[in-house]
Amino acid sequence: MDVTEPIDRLTIPATRRPRISFAPAVLDMLAVTFAGALVRLGSVLTSTFPLHDGGLFVVMIRDIRAAGMMIPATTTYNGGGIPFDYPPLAFWVAALLPADPVTIVRFAGPLAAVLTVPMVYLLALELLPGRPYAYVSALLYAVVPRSWDFLVAGGGVTRAPGLLLGLVGVWMMLRMYRTRRPRYAAGAAIFGGLAVLTHPEAAVFVAATFVLLALVRVRDKGALISTVWVAVGVFLVALPWPLLLASQGHLLDLVHVAGHGGSPLASITSIAMWSFSGELYAQGILALGSIGLLALAQRRSPFIVLWLLAEVCLAVRGAATFACVPLAMAASVGLYDGIGQGILRIPSPDVFRSNAVRGVLLLVLAWSTFNVCALFFDAKPPFDGLSASGVSTMAWLKANTPSDASFAVVSGQPWPDDVYGEWLPALTDRRSVATIQGREWGSRAAWDDALASYDALQMCVHYDAECVVSWTRAHATNGPAYVYVVESLDSHALRLDIEASPKFRVVHAGDDGVVAILIAGP
Repeated sequence: MDVTEPIDRLTIPATRRPRISFAPAVLDMLAVTFAGALVRLGSVLTSTFPLHDGGLFVVMIRDIRAAGMMIPATTTYNGGGIPFDYPPLAFWVAALLPADPVTIVRFAGPLAAVLTVPMVYLLALELLPGRPYAYVSALLYAVVPRSWDFLVAGGGVTRAPGLLLGLVGVWMMLRMYRTRRPRYAAGAAIFGGLAVLTHPEAAVFVAATFVLLALVRVRDKGALISTVWVAVGVFLVALPWPLLLASQGHLLDLVHVAGHGGSPLASITSIAMWSFSGELYAQGILALGSIGLLALAQRRSPFIVLWLLAEVCLAVRGAATFACVPLAMAASVGLYDGIGQGILRIPSPDVFRSNAVRGVLLLVLAWSTFNVCALFFDAKPPFDGLSASGVSTMAWLKANTPSDASFAVVSGQPWPDDVYGEWLPALTDRRSVATIQGREWGSRAAWDDALASYDALQMCVHYDAECVVSWTRAHATNGPAYVYVVESLDSHALRLDIEASPKFRVVHAGDDGVVAILIAGP
């Protein structure tokens, strides 16, 4: 391939691609899927409980079952009152499955995350010039941590299927532009719409990618008409969700929730600081991707570059997860074109058989595997979760505390990492007063108040039992008030003070922490 030849041919109408043999492509997909399964299922299979979050989603699945497979107006999570405004498709499908919701939340996200790997291979076949590029793209995507870490957590029950459906929709869109066959237009509309019905950020991913494809691909009337039909189809498939919200008077909640994610500026800053790919140490895949982006720009192939920038700027809180798709493709270009043909000066026909290039790939994969192992053993979010002692404590609380009891869960963690506070309502049917998961669907003022209240309680790990007493009195409920201090280096002193305080009586203690009832008068 000539160094000035564009890699992607999206600006050329109905381009014929070189025919790719079916059997080798299938073997490629099986190989990269196996690699993805090893990485994505490893931490899940070594844990007996869902990783990190998912308590809210467990209750929402139960709510759908209790409502006879209808979507209720509110969820019963944490005392009720939270609007059931989340895109409902994943919950509805999960509710159909004859399994415990906790088990579904544990496995659904990781299994869907595995399937995203062969989809990246198929996408790369459409965008890059041949199997080697597609194989390396999918292989690097399989191991780069930020592409899958939050998909295998309990909350991945919606994140991972949303991304998977979005990837299928994008692949259908690419096939539509290349072949002009109506079935691909229908597929792009259906899968794009289903992605919107599954996860809010998947909706942003689909919208941004489809718009970008239309900008670089539509060059004639036929392509324009097909694009319009896809847009109409996505709207119609996704329409039941906003109609349901409108019927419940919750349509404006979509405006409220949009302000509670991360900021695009923070995402751009993370790239500038080289913290984008989630690799703990030297970021080999990000380095290859950066080289590939430069090579793509030089070869007048802007789509993957623009796609990466669009996802970083528009996908807000989940920006890095979605942006890892074009990043992995850029990394394969960086390997073969930037390093192979550019730095090592290997001729194009020989670069795929070069031992030097293979050595670079093996080095990056080995280092990435080391990064993955470090993430597992580090046990930081999203590879944390309830300990076995914590699950046992939750069961004890459900059996031995009044149904109207409320809990102030003190972990010292920022709210997204408060796994004990999120899971307590799901496992005990009791209220965790400070927990704010789900409240993002309310007003911004209510969210800000809840966040300030949560932060004030967590600051008590730096003070004493009297701090918890004051907070509990300020947030009094009708039933008995308990404090649950989760054991950590930060909270150990507070735990000891709670145990010694005459204003509390310890009712349960374990390796996970201590639970005490407030006995001080008002």
